[in-house]
Amino acid sequence: MMLCYFSSQRENEQKNTEDVLFDMFRNEETGMLPIGKFLAALRTFGIRMNDPRISEMMENLRKVHRLANFEGGSPETQNLNRETFKAVVAENIVLIARAFRHQFVIPDFQSFCKDIEEIYWKCKSNMDGKVASYIPQLARVNPDYWGVSICTIDGQRFGIGDVNIPFTLQSCSKPLTYAIALEKAWPGNCPRN
Repeated sequence: MMLCYFSSQRENEQKNTEDVLFDMFRNEETGMLPIGKFLAALRTFGIRMNDPRISEMMENLRKVHRLANFEGGSPETQNLNRETFKAVVAENIVLIARAFRHQFVIPDFQSFCKDIEEIYWKCKSNMDGKVASYIPQLARVNPDYWGVSICTIDGQRFGIGDVNIPFTLQSCSKPLTYAIALEKAWPGNCPRN
């Protein structure tokens, strides 16, 4: 009986969250929610549209777009009614609610990104040093490439500069390897005989 109560309470809370979000972005004149405006707000929290944690929502948007027989354009240009919006976001509402409640590790992600941009632009003009030539992969790198990519433990992502250009990790992988080794070797994680 108690489990049923908590399940029902969680469903009501979820419905309320979806309604609050719909009302927050609803166009007063049309009563519809411009999904592009909603998605832009999600981006301000560091959630990108290719984030696998909202893949269900994005697929639902594409389905709604196809069912409406829209030719051309993007699913992000749609205007949704309340019920359609709720159906689109339902599977990912927990993550979406955490974002809008500022419950991520970096609650004010926009200010954080502005700080990162400032650091990026201050450092971009630094041309000190030389490209390492003792490793062929490093010797071939254009020294003008400069980018910063960040992904928080909550999956908030930001990138600026040449972030889509592949690069070789080389010694940058050592701290990651060390962290993995520590985690595996930590006494609390060792298998027991």
